[in-house]
Amino acid sequence: MKRYMILTTLLFLTACATYRPMVDPQGKSKAQYEYDLRECQCYAEQINPGANALIGAGVGAGVGAALGAIVGAFFGFAGDGAAMGAAVGGFGGLTQGAGDGMRTQIDIIRRCMQGRGWSVLN
Repeated sequence: MKRYMILTTLLFLTACATYRPMVDPQGKSKAQYEYDLRECQCYAEQINPGANALIGAGVGAGVGAALGAIVGAFFGFAGDGAAMGAAVGGFGGLTQGAGDGMRTQIDIIRRCMQGRGWSVLN
Protein backbone atom coordinates (compact mmCIF):
# COMPACT_ATOMS: atom_id res chain seq x y z
CA MET A 1 0.00 0.00 0.00
CA LYS A 2 2.85 2.37 0.85
CA ARG A 3 4.42 1.82 -2.60
CA TYR A 4 1.20 2.83 -4.32
CA MET A 5 0.96 6.00 -2.24
CA ILE A 6 4.54 6.98 -3.14
CA LEU A 7 4.00 6.20 -6.83
CA THR A 8 0.76 8.17 -6.92
CA THR A 9 2.42 11.16 -5.25
CA LEU A 10 5.28 11.11 -7.76
CA LEU A 11 2.87 10.94 -10.68
CA PHE A 12 0.92 13.93 -9.40
CA LEU A 13 4.07 15.92 -8.72
CA THR A 14 5.31 15.43 -12.29
CA ALA A 15 1.98 16.46 -13.82
CA CYS A 16 2.20 20.12 -12.84
CA ALA A 17 0.50 22.60 -15.15
CA THR A 18 0.94 20.68 -18.39
CA TYR A 19 -2.69 20.93 -19.47
CA ARG A 20 -3.04 22.09 -23.08
CA PRO A 21 -6.58 23.21 -23.86
CA MET A 22 -8.08 22.71 -27.29
CA VAL A 23 -8.89 26.12 -28.72
CA ASP A 24 -10.50 27.62 -31.78
CA PRO A 25 -7.62 29.69 -33.21
CA GLN A 26 -9.91 32.29 -34.88
CA GLY A 27 -7.06 33.45 -37.12
CA LYS A 28 -4.44 33.63 -34.33
CA SER A 29 -0.99 32.12 -34.79
CA LYS A 30 0.38 28.95 -33.26
CA ALA A 31 3.22 31.02 -31.79
CA GLN A 32 0.73 33.30 -30.01
CA TYR A 33 -1.07 30.23 -28.65
CA GLU A 34 2.19 28.79 -27.28
CA TYR A 35 3.17 32.12 -25.71
CA ASP A 36 -0.21 32.64 -24.04
CA LEU A 37 -0.39 29.01 -22.94
CA ARG A 38 3.05 29.10 -21.30
CA GLU A 39 2.16 32.25 -19.37
CA CYS A 40 -1.12 30.70 -18.22
CA GLN A 41 0.68 27.50 -17.20
CA CYS A 42 3.10 29.60 -15.13
CA TYR A 43 0.15 31.13 -13.27
CA ALA A 44 -1.32 27.67 -12.69
CA GLU A 45 1.98 26.37 -11.31
CA GLN A 46 1.39 28.53 -8.25
CA ILE A 47 -1.07 25.81 -7.21
CA ASN A 48 0.86 22.78 -6.02
CA PRO A 49 -1.00 19.46 -6.43
CA GLY A 50 1.76 17.72 -4.49
CA ALA A 51 1.20 19.89 -1.44
CA ASN A 52 -2.56 19.39 -1.73
CA ALA A 53 -1.93 15.64 -1.96
CA LEU A 54 0.21 15.60 1.20
CA ILE A 55 -2.31 17.65 3.16
CA GLY A 56 -5.09 15.36 1.94
CA ALA A 57 -3.08 12.30 2.91
CA GLY A 58 -2.48 13.63 6.41
CA VAL A 59 -6.10 14.53 6.99
CA GLY A 60 -7.30 11.28 5.44
CA ALA A 61 -4.90 9.22 7.54
CA GLY A 62 -6.01 10.95 10.73
CA VAL A 63 -9.71 10.54 10.04
CA GLY A 64 -9.18 6.98 8.81
CA ALA A 65 -7.20 6.03 11.90
CA ALA A 66 -9.87 7.42 14.20
CA LEU A 67 -12.70 5.65 12.41
CA GLY A 68 -10.65 2.46 12.11
CA ALA A 69 -9.91 2.50 15.83
CA ILE A 70 -13.59 3.00 16.69
CA VAL A 71 -14.74 0.19 14.41
CA GLY A 72 -11.79 -1.99 15.43
CA ALA A 73 -12.53 -1.47 19.13
CA PHE A 74 -16.05 -2.71 18.54
CA PHE A 75 -14.62 -5.99 17.19
CA GLY A 76 -11.69 -6.19 19.60
CA PHE A 77 -8.79 -5.07 17.40
CA ALA A 78 -8.57 -1.30 17.75
CA GLY A 79 -4.85 -1.06 16.88
CA ASP A 80 -5.17 -3.03 13.65
CA GLY A 81 -8.32 -1.13 12.76
CA ALA A 82 -6.57 2.19 13.29
CA ALA A 83 -3.63 1.12 11.11
CA MET A 84 -5.89 -0.09 8.32
CA GLY A 85 -8.05 3.04 8.57
CA ALA A 86 -4.97 5.26 8.41
CA ALA A 87 -3.68 3.49 5.30
CA VAL A 88 -6.99 3.59 3.48
CA GLY A 89 -7.80 7.14 4.58
CA GLY A 90 -4.31 8.36 3.75
CA PHE A 91 -4.43 6.95 0.24
CA GLY A 92 -7.92 8.33 -0.35
CA GLY A 93 -6.90 11.76 0.94
CA LEU A 94 -3.75 11.69 -1.18
CA THR A 95 -5.59 11.04 -4.41
CA GLN A 96 -8.40 13.46 -3.58
CA GLY A 97 -6.01 16.28 -2.65
CA ALA A 98 -3.86 15.83 -5.75
CA GLY A 99 -6.90 15.59 -7.99
CA ASP A 100 -8.33 18.80 -6.55
CA GLY A 101 -5.03 20.58 -7.11
CA MET A 102 -4.81 19.42 -10.71
CA ARG A 103 -8.42 20.42 -11.44
CA THR A 104 -7.68 23.86 -10.01
CA GLN A 105 -4.66 24.18 -12.30
CA ILE A 106 -6.76 23.22 -15.32
CA ASP A 107 -9.43 25.76 -14.37
CA ILE A 108 -6.80 28.49 -14.03
CA ILE A 109 -5.34 27.70 -17.46
CA ARG A 110 -8.79 27.67 -19.07
CA ARG A 111 -9.83 30.98 -17.53
CA CYS A 112 -6.49 32.59 -18.34
CA MET A 113 -6.67 31.51 -21.99
CA GLN A 114 -10.25 32.75 -22.25
CA GLY A 115 -9.17 36.04 -20.73
CA ARG A 116 -6.60 36.37 -23.50
CA GLY A 117 -9.31 36.00 -26.12
CA TRP A 118 -9.03 32.28 -26.90
CA SER A 119 -12.19 30.25 -27.35
CA VAL A 120 -11.45 27.17 -25.20
CA LEU A 121 -13.30 24.11 -26.50
CA ASN A 122 -12.56 21.56 -23.76
